Amino acid sequence: MDTRTSDTLDARMAAQAQEARRLSGQVVVGGEMRPALAADSFEIENPATEEIIGHSQKCGKADVDAAVSAAKNAFKSWSRTKARERGALLIAAADPLE
Repeated sequence: MDTRTSDTLDARMAAQAQEARRLSGQVVVGGEMRPALAADSFEIENPATEEIIGHSQKCGKADVDAAVSAAKNAFKSWSRTKARERGALLIAAADPLE
């Protein structure tokens, strides 16, 4: 591995660790990032380095109930959205993941 590849990999790993720390303790409910209601958490480890880069909540009933309620509310408008538009939205959401 040349130095440029190593530097790029190190930069990506550092950015991913920073993002994991930023997201630690957060959940997405109804399209909004918020602190989890659950107090219990577990560590997130980078398997390549064994470094602890963040933590994630062990979401319980209250977090699940909030997510289910938000999903039910979202379904009302989503189900009225035309299939072609839903497809375009899903493709747009997936693009950054690739």
